[in-house]
Amino acid sequence: MTFHLGRRAATLAFTLFLAVPSLAQAGSLPAPTGRVLLTIDGNIAHTNADGKAELDRAMLENIGMVEIETWTPFTEGSSVWRGVRLRDVMELVGGKGGSIRAGALDLYAIDIPMSDILQHDPFIALERDGRKLRVRDKGPAWILYPFADNPGLSEERIVGRCVWQLATITFE
Repeated sequence: MTFHLGRRAATLAFTLFLAVPSLAQAGSLPAPTGRVLLTIDGNIAHTNADGKAELDRAMLENIGMVEIETWTPFTEGSSVWRGVRLRDVMELVGGKGGSIRAGALDLYAIDIPMSDILQHDPFIALERDGRKLRVRDKGPAWILYPFADNPGLSEERIVGRCVWQLATITFE
């Protein structure tokens, strides 16, 4: 009888480990199985490569997709964007620091203060109006801010932090 209770407890603990993301993140991240969309390094606790976290689309989607209707200074009208919040990516990799350095495929890079991530809730868009972003659409990943929720975000210094063709994030 005691053996079965112990086995049930162990099974429950293992199930919770797999079901609760914050518990599963205590160690290394799984390796990507698809094409890597985003490489994260710097001051991070959870990795799956040599000192960095490589994330494919499925890994990003598994963080938890959000849907945000907003306009951008770069597109016409309002669109429905789907993606993941930067703060959720930060939690996944255990990122810490005062800022992140976001880099694009074309080597554009800019620092984004941690206060932006915590106060304005920028997100990494992966889709626009139900279509996956492609490189020619400023994708496959694009840091955006919820401009419709706070029109004050359209000032030049914030707009410059909207990194399209996002490829790297470094926690500094």
